[in-house]
Parts: sequence; C-alpha cells; structure tokens
Amino acid sequence: LQKKRDEETKLLVAKTLRRDKVDYCRGEIGRWEVRVENGQKEFQSISKAVQDEITLYETERLKEFRTALIQYLEKLMRHQQQMNKHWEELLSIAKATPPPEPPL
Repeated sequence: LQKKRDEETKLLVAKTLRRDKVDYCRGEIGRWEVRVENGQKEFQSISKAVQDEITLYETERLKEFRTALIQYLEKLMRHQQQMNKHWEELLSIAKATPPPEPPL
C-alpha cells in the first residue's frame, strides 16, 4: 500500500501527469486499502477465535485439575485411614504382649 502511495506521489511531483497513470495508481491504492482493511478484520476475527479457544482450554484444564486433586486427596485419605488401622492393630498387639524379662 505504501509503495503504491509513493508511486502516486512520484507521478504527481514529476509533473508527468499522465492522467491514466495517476488514475491507475489511485485505483491501486483503493484496492490495497480494501485488502489492508480486510486483512485487519480477518486478523481480529482469528485473534478472537484463538482467545476464545484459550479461555475454553483454561476452563477445561482447571476442571480437570480440580477433579484430579480431589481424587488424589480422597486416595490419600483412604491410605491414611488404612495406616491408622494398622497402627491401632499393632498397638493392641503390643499391649497384649507381655514385656520381655530383663537379662540376668
């Protein structure tokens, strides 16, 4: 676009005002302006789509992390309960066992 504008300026400054070239350059500038505008709109549209996808991914990732954390904590709690049970069994065995006699 800038190249086309520079070309138009050269034609106007060089006083070779061939009307057809100037009109052609202006037409080219108009077409390039439309292309630039369309490119910007497309870029904004793609950027919004990407941003929406990132938001969705982060939301899903958070849900998955929360679920995994809850499962881990529940499993950890079950193991802790089993350990308590084993320690209580060991304590009852230890209480039922008479102390060893001291060596003579």
